[in-house]
Amino acid sequence: MENVFEHLPKDRLASFLRERINELKSEASRLESTLKNAPRGQLGISPHAGTYQYFHVLPSTTKKGVYISNQNIGLAQSLAQRDYDAKLLSKIRMQLKVLQTCEERYCPTFAEDMWKALHIARKKLVSPSLASDEDFANRWNAVEYKRRDLGEKPVFVTAHGDLVRSKSEVIIADTLHRFKVPYRYEFPYAMSVAEDENLSRKVRKRRVVYLSPDFTCLNVRTRKEFIWEHFGLIDDVEYALNMAGKLMLYQANGYGVGCNLLMTTETREAPLSSKKVEQMVNKFLL
Repeated sequence: MENVFEHLPKDRLASFLRERINELKSEASRLESTLKNAPRGQLGISPHAGTYQYFHVLPSTTKKGVYISNQNIGLAQSLAQRDYDAKLLSKIRMQLKVLQTCEERYCPTFAEDMWKALHIARKKLVSPSLASDEDFANRWNAVEYKRRDLGEKPVFVTAHGDLVRSKSEVIIADTLHRFKVPYRYEFPYAMSVAEDENLSRKVRKRRVVYLSPDFTCLNVRTRKEFIWEHFGLIDDVEYALNMAGKLMLYQANGYGVGCNLLMTTETREAPLSSKKVEQMVNKFLL
């Protein structure tokens, strides 16, 4: 049976809790400062001739309070804001207690700690449900696949010792390796293609083709895979048309640019920038 826990992203609840607590503390501090300068008393509201009248209620006034004229409507607004801010501050303080208690008691590494605490003899008999980042990445890297033949074209060697097809792919591979992003080079994917796009979906025949994108990358933190295609001759018309067809095929099979498909491009006049590659890695893969 498939272990669904292995597909869960790395737990980020602790950092989200801390961010939310800081956010609420900041808002509570702002409200406390605002309430110090707010007018004393409360706002009374009474229906009158299809509209409403406002009253300023103080300990020294009657229960109904002192009538606020339209010329002094700013006072009514300040009192209404004061009532709202006071109630909101009370709610925020309650939420802070809940979140702070959760933060104190919650342990993001409870599964890893439990595994580490097991006796070595028990570890040999038990399969852990929640893998650490290192274990998950190691298992991902251990997947075997048949790489495409590089052919007779010149090949280039990355810093990690992989053989790739271009200098630009060396830049990408070396950047991924430097940031410790696991990747597979030209990993094959089965893509479904419609034989005749003019037919309805019910009768349309489909066939399977295989694509081997330049890189398949793993975001270890989120456990999410990304296909990374580099298009190096987009100023060539035939190449650009082939690129468009490939992107349409990816899209038809559930791969979208910026979602689970990354793309870099270059022309003869504008080569690939290593800075751009680093930006892509930082944005999507770390």
